[in-house]
Amino acid sequence: MKAMVDGNYLSTEIALVEKDNLVWLPATDLMRALAFEAKWSDSQTKLEAENGKRKVIFTLDKDTALVVGKRVSLPNPMEKIAGHAMMSVKAIEEVLNCEVTLNTQRRLVLINAPFQPVSI
Repeated sequence: MKAMVDGNYLSTEIALVEKDNLVWLPATDLMRALAFEAKWSDSQTKLEAENGKRKVIFTLDKDTALVVGKRVSLPNPMEKIAGHAMMSVKAIEEVLNCEVTLNTQRRLVLINAPFQPVSI
């Protein structure tokens, strides 16, 4: 399985994972592909991602995220899978309001961001 973000293949050394009828992507690589500056804090349990005025904080195994200062429920928390922090496409779709399409025949996840990336 592969992923495309805004028309570009997601560059990652970590394989996408199919688990619980969902596709899971490496959290840091995904946020960077969505033009967020991403860094880990609190001993690698919180992923802080920022893109201009948009700031999102995900915490491993927590079912909420902070999105521009507001707590938002996640359909699936970010979790460690095979030692790597992974996010479900469902969480990206709902929390960041991305358009996500799964092409099972081509084994491809298409992710389109609804916002214009801003450099920071």
